[in-house]
Amino acid sequence: MPVKEHWQLWRQGQAFVIQSERWIEPLQASIAVQAVFRGQQLRVCLTRWLEGPGGQASASSLYRDTEGGLYRWRSRGQPASSVRSRHAHYFPLLRIFAGYLLTRLAQDGKKESEVLVPWIEQPQERTRLFSPDFSRRRVSLGESGPWRGEGAQHADSVLYHGGQYQDGSRYWLNCGLLLGYDWSQAGRQWQVRLEDYRGHWPGAELWQQRFGVTGRKLDAEQAP
Repeated sequence: MPVKEHWQLWRQGQAFVIQSERWIEPLQASIAVQAVFRGQQLRVCLTRWLEGPGGQASASSLYRDTEGGLYRWRSRGQPASSVRSRHAHYFPLLRIFAGYLLTRLAQDGKKESEVLVPWIEQPQERTRLFSPDFSRRRVSLGESGPWRGEGAQHADSVLYHGGQYQDGSRYWLNCGLLLGYDWSQAGRQWQVRLEDYRGHWPGAELWQQRFGVTGRKLDAEQAP
């Protein structure tokens, strides 16, 4: 079943704000994320699990880039909890943020780095939603070349390993913007591509890059 994630990006003073949402049809739920980037760093990020078309929140989390990173989460009916992220890279689930995570991992070189992701593996377990999930991940750089899809004429290839990507997956980016990726898991094949892209991508103004160069409001969606 196709899964689409719509996103928007705009400038707010010296910062950039990215807002994205994924609607999960079988669960009649959505994941909504709003993140603020300043000085090429993710500074604060609010993530919510919303139930039904009306969007009642059943879980939420808040990440702040303070003192090595503070992650706080709560599911409905449960007390709030928090944990220090210990300088782990934070990834707020949705695809538009993949460019930020992959470029950060690329800056770490070939070593594995710790990544923090909100837990959604079994969303029926509502009391565990968005609890912190730490794993070790790394990237390796592939070949660069022409890109036939939307968003750019040139793409840098990145191989992503670790977490649920144990067998590796190939991502294509341009100036930190995710153009697409291919991934297989348990016999299922995923192919994600950027669609309906409009506007100007801010590139290195938004987050640092390790690969490729090209390049206020942006609107797009990413879908298989």
